[in-house]
Amino acid sequence: MNLKMNKTGWKLQKQRGFTVVDIAGVIVGAGLALGIAVQGADVVSSARYAQFYDELQVMETQLWTFYEKQGRWPGDCNSDGVMGFQPVNAVDSVVDFKPVQRGCKAESLLTALQDLKAKGVIAADIDNGEVLMHEFGHFFQLGHTFSPTNSALKSNVIVAYGIPQHVAAKLDLEIDGVENGMQGRLRRWDEQGMGTAWPNAEADDSSLVALAYFFESKIP
Repeated sequence: MNLKMNKTGWKLQKQRGFTVVDIAGVIVGAGLALGIAVQGADVVSSARYAQFYDELQVMETQLWTFYEKQGRWPGDCNSDGVMGFQPVNAVDSVVDFKPVQRGCKAESLLTALQDLKAKGVIAADIDNGEVLMHEFGHFFQLGHTFSPTNSALKSNVIVAYGIPQHVAAKLDLEIDGVENGMQGRLRRWDEQGMGTAWPNAEADDSSLVALAYFFESKIP
């Protein structure tokens, strides 16, 4: 009910209910809004994936740039062909960003960053945390891993912690042509071993994993 003014004053007037056309219009409008929201979420997800992939490629390019200039990898103080740090198998990893003394004396993650800065591959004044942080708010680590069957075989890796598993699986498909996390250049790195299956095959699964990218051709 509502009030309507006439010549003699206010009077009650029966309010017309919603018609089928009205309701259909509301449903169509809600559907369009939902479709736009879903499309928007897909665009954001794709943009974040692309940003992370770009960051991984930039990291790899920096390593190869240093190698081409110096004939060794950053942080490889004894020149044995691998960066002197071993990233742990975990979903996330604590990183100590405190600067280390100049000179390649102790092989570590921060020695690798120091090398990159000293040779002008990355800016000398940039914060170490900023260098290593990726799109999803966790960190990259640079180092090597041993072959489980041959301890003499070591491979350099870029490890990324705290990655949504659907992003890792999509990247695995793009790099290796498969989404298994167990073989090829991109592998799951939050469980012990040299790679295991991604935890869930659902494309929208957002559980976090770590991944290891074997950017050299030498793979255990």
